[in-house]
Amino acid sequence: MQQKQFLLEAVHHLISDFNQIQVEFDLLGALTAIEMNKGDSHCDKKTVLICGFEHGKVVYKSKPLQVNDHMNQIIEYMNNYELEYPIEPLPVIAYQYYGWQLYIEQISSTSEAEIEDLYYKVGAYICLLYVLIGSDMHAKM
Repeated sequence: MQQKQFLLEAVHHLISDFNQIQVEFDLLGALTAIEMNKGDSHCDKKTVLICGFEHGKVVYKSKPLQVNDHMNQIIEYMNNYELEYPIEPLPVIAYQYYGWQLYIEQISSTSEAEIEDLYYKVGAYICLLYVLIGSDMHAKM
């Protein structure tokens, strides 16, 4: 019953936020799938949902994402100081009790330059999280 209520809540948010989600994340087409139980649980055991569209995906999180929004601001500030490999902020829509993030497809690195780029960016994230006393970084980054 609890998961059914959570899914109804998430779908309600999806419907009410649909236009903003399409604009912010440049998603096109109709909703094609909703994947449940895709990550940590938050706020009464609610888990991450992945909403798939004809062209793109978005992640629904049942927790406030203002911290992620502030993290993006810090990343943009860092990028202004000519990092060797600029870090892409992860687009987010933050509401009081939930939020949306752009889904990032996992891809394989195929060259030494791409691997160097990856390790540089992971190192920058780890440094930033250390300085901010961060505590919730996953290998799924």
